Amino acid sequence: MSDAEEITEIVFYGRGGQGCVLASQIIVEAAYISGNYKDVVAFPSFGAERRGAPVQAFARISKNKKIWTRAQIKRPDIAIVLDETVITPDIIKNIKENGILIINSEKTPEALKNFYNLANKMKIASANINKFCIERDLYLEDIPIVNTPILGVLTKALDSIDLESMKKAIIKVMGEKKGESNSSLAEEAVKLTLLLNF
Repeated sequence: MSDAEEITEIVFYGRGGQGCVLASQIIVEAAYISGNYKDVVAFPSFGAERRGAPVQAFARISKNKKIWTRAQIKRPDIAIVLDETVITPDIIKNIKENGILIINSEKTPEALKNFYNLANKMKIASANINKFCIERDLYLEDIPIVNTPILGVLTKALDSIDLESMKKAIIKVMGEKKGESNSSLAEEAVKLTLLLNF
């Protein structure tokens, strides 16, 4: 983590229409609601975004330090991949040692470790969120909307933000009606999550 382990930097990787930006807003709200973080900030990538194009969104959460920077994050503590097809070798190698990789994939964490030749120490959590969303008719123009389920996966890997804080944040950011159903999706996705520490 940056700034003497006080600020956790998070990057969301996905495609336009999957909800990367909304997910980054929800995660900072959840971090704050958890009571474990003093300052939080979320911001989208810079440049044009269109449906289906690769996009990024960023978040910083701090336990006890004010966050001043709004610079893009090059080496995240946590990488959250909403669409595995956007992964490049740089994305994988830039995750900090002892970081966390959260990924929407049909592969197990062990298979991902081997497939991407991961050598540095990190925690990997995977779940087949595409299948989960398609089974529930959660897609728009053939793009699965995976943002809230993937946040459920994150709570399985990150002890400092629990599922209840995430569910409250989803409801707060999305509103009561959409938030209730999406918080249930996050809870269901936790049960699909496979986790590996190495």
